[in-house]
Amino acid sequence: MSHGHSEHTQLYTTTFALGFAYNFFMGFLFSCNSLYPLYVDYAGGGPEEIGLFMAAFPLAGMLGRPLHGALVDRFGVKRIMILGAMLYSLPCLGYIALIDAGLTPTVWCLRLVQGFGFGAHVTAFFTLAAQMAPKGRSNEAVAMYGVSGMVASLIGPLACEIVIKQFGLISFFWVMFWMGVCAASLAVMIRAPRLVGAVASFSFAGVKSIAFLPRFRLAFFLAICLAGSYTTMTAFIAPVMDSRNVSYFGLFFTGYAVTGIITRFTGRKWADRFGFLRILSPGFFCYGTGLLLLQFTHSLPMLILAGVCCGAGHGLVFPIITTFGYVLAPSAYRGAGVALMTGMMDFGNAATAFAIGRAAEAFGYNVVFAIGCLAPYLAVFIIALRGKQYAADNLATQES
Repeated sequence: MSHGHSEHTQLYTTTFALGFAYNFFMGFLFSCNSLYPLYVDYAGGGPEEIGLFMAAFPLAGMLGRPLHGALVDRFGVKRIMILGAMLYSLPCLGYIALIDAGLTPTVWCLRLVQGFGFGAHVTAFFTLAAQMAPKGRSNEAVAMYGVSGMVASLIGPLACEIVIKQFGLISFFWVMFWMGVCAASLAVMIRAPRLVGAVASFSFAGVKSIAFLPRFRLAFFLAICLAGSYTTMTAFIAPVMDSRNVSYFGLFFTGYAVTGIITRFTGRKWADRFGFLRILSPGFFCYGTGLLLLQFTHSLPMLILAGVCCGAGHGLVFPIITTFGYVLAPSAYRGAGVALMTGMMDFGNAATAFAIGRAAEAFGYNVVFAIGCLAPYLAVFIIALRGKQYAADNLATQES
């Protein structure tokens, strides 16, 4: 079977329920990544250090992606999901132990371990989602498996912002640790079949072959644009809103998550039905509009409205970009395909955090969102320019 999942006739199964719950806890961890700048500030870092600290996370994930993809193709998704959850959460114990030590080399190493772990999670989890999709519903499967991450965004940042204000950073890191333990425990219960055509031995051959396939070029570029959009939003909203005296910025993520969830439910079949690129254009436009609103936000209502726009954009764009890696890859290297696509997102995340951190250090926080909104608008322009040559309807059924 060419797509490695066409034997499945039902999407909403026990595997879906366990994967959904697992990703809720991992999504909680990831959504609260937006609060780590408060830790950097506590440790004595400024805007440039915030940018570097936030860039270290996706950089480790990006560098680990060839290994993640090879591991998934060799050992399956379950073991790598467990590995990812533990590598994300265990460093939180280190942050607790070093809470007053500043940004020591050990702290930076812990951050890299977290990034590597989360990269393993993303590769394995979204390979599972695409693998379990009934034929012709790969984007819907990725979208619906990922709804749990949006639900976590609904409560995670706001809840942990309150935890930090009321109980301090140590309590925050304890919450992060136990969330990871819960995720790993759920992953243990998942029964996932081997990928169809999965490789019999450990190899980087899939990553090497896929990286140079022409049909991946536009997909890689759009993944970087998505990453630039998301990282601008998550890495800098806490310090920017703090500098503008806007309290409870976690409500931005509430608006973001509610709209993202609604978009996932209402639009879960649009890309499979109408073509990937036709849905990506309005999605990226919504993202750009949300970031542009953040540039001028000095009040809570406008902050929530910006979250609504960004949530609509992310709800449409992220499942499609992730699905590209699965549907465009040869059947033996589905894990490698997802790894490379999410690795491109990590590259965009790291580059954006570093570049905007340097810009904020030089020119102040007011330039952050003006720069960040360029990425999604550039994606809209490139899709309009290349869309006819890169027909979306053919992408969804691409054969190796």
